[in-house]
Amino acid sequence: MSPPYGLRTDSFSKKRSRHNGIDLRAKGEEAYAMLSGVVGRVGQDKRSGKFVTLRHGDYTVSYCHLSQVLVRQGTSVMPGEVIAITGNTGHSTGPHLHLTCKYKNRYVNPDILLQFIRETKKEAVTQLVTILFSALTHIATQHIFAP
Repeated sequence: MSPPYGLRTDSFSKKRSRHNGIDLRAKGEEAYAMLSGVVGRVGQDKRSGKFVTLRHGDYTVSYCHLSQVLVRQGTSVMPGEVIAITGNTGHSTGPHLHLTCKYKNRYVNPDILLQFIRETKKEAVTQLVTILFSALTHIATQHIFAP
């Protein structure tokens, strides 16, 4: 991942500027919705190239520099649903996925969202393992003590 969120030297102008997102190296990879939501905007401009913006309540997440968009405005999406293919469109120095995240229309570091997803996933897996272990124990107990 480079450059990080916040102040950085712009690759084109060589001036210090604010980087309102994070860049994840990706060439022709599937981009997935991170949360359930609605496709708020699909478009293309000189800076972001092809992009998709998803609305998640008070949060919006934009996926930029895409080679292909696979969803339409107004469509509902679920976590893990493929929404686009990464690329190198717009103001870009190479193939990558640029993510921006806003809370109530103010930029926030997308790392916060990624950390939340990692922690939620870890917690969900732990709960699933506990449930499965309990179910297996119940089944094993039934078979051991069955007449």
